[in-house]
Amino acid sequence: MNLKFSQIKYITRWISEGYDIGSFSLPRSFSIENYLRLFLALYDRCKWSSNNTIRTFKYLLENRHQHQNLFPLNKEEKWLIDLAISKDIEKELFIEKLLKEGNEDSRRLFEMYSQLTTPLSLHLISQYERHGIIQDKQHLSFFRYQLMTEKIFPLFLSLFKKTGSDVNQRQLNDSFFFQCALSTNEQIIIIEYFLSQLSSSNIRFTLEILPYNIHSIISIIDIVIYHLQQSTNTLQIIISYGIYLLQSTEHHPNKQQREIIQRFATNIIKQCYGKSNSLTIHTSSIGESYPETRLIFAYILISDLYPKLVSKSILDELNNSLNSPIVKAWRLPQIDSFINSFFTKSLCSSTKLQSSFKSNIHSSIISFYLKQKSTRFERVNQLINNIHRIFFIDQYIQRIVLRSQQYRQFIDHLIQDKSLTVDKLSNEECKLAVALTPEAKNLKQFGLNNMSDFRTSVNNHFIEINEQS
Repeated sequence: MNLKFSQIKYITRWISEGYDIGSFSLPRSFSIENYLRLFLALYDRCKWSSNNTIRTFKYLLENRHQHQNLFPLNKEEKWLIDLAISKDIEKELFIEKLLKEGNEDSRRLFEMYSQLTTPLSLHLISQYERHGIIQDKQHLSFFRYQLMTEKIFPLFLSLFKKTGSDVNQRQLNDSFFFQCALSTNEQIIIIEYFLSQLSSSNIRFTLEILPYNIHSIISIIDIVIYHLQQSTNTLQIIISYGIYLLQSTEHHPNKQQREIIQRFATNIIKQCYGKSNSLTIHTSSIGESYPETRLIFAYILISDLYPKLVSKSILDELNNSLNSPIVKAWRLPQIDSFINSFFTKSLCSSTKLQSSFKSNIHSSIISFYLKQKSTRFERVNQLINNIHRIFFIDQYIQRIVLRSQQYRQFIDHLIQDKSLTVDKLSNEECKLAVALTPEAKNLKQFGLNNMSDFRTSVNNHFIEINEQS
């Protein structure tokens, strides 16, 4: 090793003059302490602190992209920002050295730290402007290394549109847009806006450019998901973007690109459901023309959302989520199987669930369960006979029961009672009955005072049910 002139050379017996080592290739296991010791060895002992501070960091940072994910970045920030720059050098002195020694390559070296690249970018822009040699394209490339504020962001967008007439420049601009959003780690509103815009990007961008920039988007989404100001709206934006990606790539002929984007979309949607007990997604529905997207999203719901809602007895959210965003989700075997298991296993065995389940409020779960025409009568029997007759208060079940001879005597008996209540449906103590609202316990509201009117109403509704099937 030759440390003269702030260069490191590798010398062998065959090559006496040696060759330059541009940067270290350090293992993933290299600890914070080891990074700091190596930095101090070059900075202090080799006396590179005078005029070669940036070169020192170049040796340590240039090859770190091979380990780029959230944990190594956190480790890097600890030794680089918190210790080496803030403690051993002091930030103000480092900024002075950065402006003196730094160049455009230095922006890329510290691109994850806008608190460093912002003053450097402003300094370089000022130098170019003094010489009158900065163009819009070059100015745009500098903006991506600055901390985006509500004042700077519109200027960036203006240059973004102004330089977009050239096809090759548009592709570069898309990459700049990623880095611009990434530098706004304290401006969550701007990042939310950026992610919303991705859902309206053209199909060429999604299919051809995104697969090569996924790591940048992952970094942005990680920042947003774990941001202290993250809200339900933030998660909804990300899930909407994930759905958009799944739909956009469903019929893409390039299988490799399609699978890359589908894995990415699936992962970001699952991340969001992992952070929230439920999310009502205000987005375009996933229709039956997207069968693969429907299956992928159904898998996410039954693996990451529905089990959590059931285990925590959050049945209002389960009731609301069944109809969004998948159109006619009851036709999907995975979801139908989950709801069937909810009634035949979970609800039967859990008194906590029974206490939370209100058949008059959670009627969407019941009607969802009975959508399949082939299993409708069988499932009504399951609800009334195997779980509890309290389910008879559900209007949808009443319509179905009236068509069955099995319950005709039971219905006739109920019709004769002018003051029918829930208690008269069963002599047993029933958690399901206790969970009902007081209004629901009076069955007069369901039209049981008049058998003729009830039959007429039910038959009309059955016409609707058959048409929907």
